[in-house]
Amino acid sequence: MKRFWLIMAAISTLTAMVSPALAYNGKNVNGKAVSVQWRSGDKDWAPMCCECRDIRDGALILYTIQNSSITRKDTIHTRAQGLAQYPAFNLSGTKIAFYRFGKAPAATGTGCVSVNGGKSYISIINSDGTGLTDLFELPGLPNGEFFPLDWPAGDWIYFEMPHDAAHSYASDRPNASLMIWRVNAVTKAAEKVCNFTEDGSGTEIVCGYIHRFTLTAKADYMALMVYPKYACTVDAGMDHVNDICHFPPQACNIRSSRISSRDGCNISVSPSGAQVGSYLGGLHDVMFLSGTQVSIKNMESWAGESIGCGAECIRWSENSDKWVGQCIGLCPDGHADAQANGCNQVICNWADKVAINVSKNAKVTGGDVNGQGVIYWNNCTGDFWVDDPVNNPNKNSYEDLQGAWHVVPGASAVEYPGIAGRGAAPGGTFSIASSTAPAIRVHVPQQSPWEISITGVDGRTVRLLTGAGAGDIAVSAAGITRGICVITLTQGGKHVVNRCVVR
Repeated sequence: MKRFWLIMAAISTLTAMVSPALAYNGKNVNGKAVSVQWRSGDKDWAPMCCECRDIRDGALILYTIQNSSITRKDTIHTRAQGLAQYPAFNLSGTKIAFYRFGKAPAATGTGCVSVNGGKSYISIINSDGTGLTDLFELPGLPNGEFFPLDWPAGDWIYFEMPHDAAHSYASDRPNASLMIWRVNAVTKAAEKVCNFTEDGSGTEIVCGYIHRFTLTAKADYMALMVYPKYACTVDAGMDHVNDICHFPPQACNIRSSRISSRDGCNISVSPSGAQVGSYLGGLHDVMFLSGTQVSIKNMESWAGESIGCGAECIRWSENSDKWVGQCIGLCPDGHADAQANGCNQVICNWADKVAINVSKNAKVTGGDVNGQGVIYWNNCTGDFWVDDPVNNPNKNSYEDLQGAWHVVPGASAVEYPGIAGRGAAPGGTFSIASSTAPAIRVHVPQQSPWEISITGVDGRTVRLLTGAGAGDIAVSAAGITRGICVITLTQGGKHVVNRCVVR
């Protein structure tokens, strides 16, 4: 018989809602979206606030979505903690990776002050705003959404490494590079993946920089968009690249690893790798998605509201081929630089014809603010995670275009120890039931819907129970792999966590 010892009574509470026990049907999605809310000034992005430039750095906002409606809006990382940029969920939707700057708005005035020792990082945070952890110190400051990152299944986060100050470009995109690195969310180990070149020489083409990249859930394919510096000619550097490549490319050679190319720009690949999106000319008001055209007008008809006039930065949902996001700018222009005059995070399900304006920033018009100009509110494309506890109970799968879910080998839904919570616990307690069938007993204190999950040593959810009554619930421990397991009771919109060791 296996024996169990409780080794930690740490109670952690999160602002999570109890997940419904029904699979979503595409029209009524549950999930969460994350986006950077950033501000801009209308006088050539004058220093009207710390981030008042076309950089897309600001506060991290988490939006809770129930039945395709926004039900909560939570700031999970404030500007005062260091301006944030380009967030991405992990496959389980429990954590978010992002660029975290060593600067923040001053307490008074419109300038910036140094925070975090003036250092910038690749950082992670739990989706409830707890557990902020700096993983890797960056040698230079990222410059806008042209510094993408992605978090495929597992613990490795892939990002564009900035040049340090000594090697920054003099103009165009300061610090931008062709270097892809990765950092481990658990061990903090960091390593170079590729210096992208055309010829496999390993020498970076000084005129080029990565404009966009996305990875499949297995990190076996990459959508890559590379530009030459504006000051360079095509002959002096790399030609415009808008490709799907094997990842990592053999010898970091883009041309030899290319699978296909797209005309236009902003190429992006879905979690499965089967779907590809891009723009082609105009105001980017039409996405070309694997042979299907999806326009902003289409999305407005699906959402039942006006959305905007132009778009940038296509990013697929972290775990669904059906859902794709954009940053859509407000009229009359709305794409490229004009997004600084107001834009929103907008997601759409192009298979089931659903669109959601997540951030709903309104158009700002009229006079100056304090005589300095107008402050516009904006949200970047961000990321979206679909919650389907019936078909994806272990949170280790992605959804294809037909609605089938596929487990990703090596995917983990683990919550790492040592993370403090916030708020009041629901009062649940844990004990060990020693009987002929070893079990973990969980005391449920309230007559309301609850969920009990047990995560095994490998990070996968090995037990998931739901109910609505109070009392002692015996959860069988038979077959759970030896080692630490995490027990979570969710009730009343919060949850309490404990841990035990299976020996």
